[in-house]
Amino acid sequence: VLGSLALVPALMPTPGELGSHMLSDKQSGKAQAYLRQAMHERGSRRDLVVPLAKIAVEQGEFDAAASLLQGLDVAEVGDAERALLRQALGSAGRPGELAWHLERLRRRGDFSALRELAQLYGELGLVERHADALEDLAAQAPQEAATTLRLAQVREQLGDLDGALRALSRLWRTQPALFGEAEFRLLLRLYVAREAPGAAL
Repeated sequence: VLGSLALVPALMPTPGELGSHMLSDKQSGKAQAYLRQAMHERGSRRDLVVPLAKIAVEQGEFDAAASLLQGLDVAEVGDAERALLRQALGSAGRPGELAWHLERLRRRGDFSALRELAQLYGELGLVERHADALEDLAAQAPQEAATTLRLAQVREQLGDLDGALRALSRLWRTQPALFGEAEFRLLLRLYVAREAPGAAL
């Protein structure tokens, strides 16, 4: 069929169209070959890069997926592409690049990126950056008691007892009903530590 269609160039499917068709038929290998051919002919277009990156992620080729997505023009990158890039960078074990990417999104007001950034800094043991991200997160989502409690714990870890007490006080003012046993225990420990000789002020 393809041979006869070649006699009528206008009806001949493009490599990109063939790749999309193969992808819809769950033929990832053939789809990947056609999409790469299309990208070679037409450049790194979003409609080619994104499906190729998805195939790469499915195949465990996280570095390749990240490289593809990082080559996109900023104007072409939406929420779905950013989420895929975060997944690729995280799975590829490239936390530095992932943090840089999330910081860019954080500065643009991306709340989900801020949440992920706080988690990443915590996992990496970057306590001061973790506290900074949690501070922003708690300010934007004061209804999330778990975030404020975690902020107090991290401030205590840094020796910032006043900062930890401020976080707990904010939780008490805004959501006293959520101030449970764990919060009271932490509050008591902070007050005792703060009043101890040589405590950080």
